[in-house]
Amino acid sequence: MKCTLKKRLGRISGNFGVSFLTPLIGINITNSITEGNSIFLMTVFQAFLSAVIYTGLSVSKEVRDESTR
Repeated sequence: MKCTLKKRLGRISGNFGVSFLTPLIGINITNSITEGNSIFLMTVFQAFLSAVIYTGLSVSKEVRDESTR
């Protein structure tokens, strides 16, 4: 089954959203429980960096899947 570009971009952006929000929420919960001194902007930066890495993996998977067709 051939995927359209719209579906591929939807999967990639969905992966970015999940991979950004998951550490953002997790880090915030951890900071509130342990009374960490991490500022919110640093938390957002850490979540963004994690999301960029995960999205890179997702894009690599899409490229691999497309090249094997």
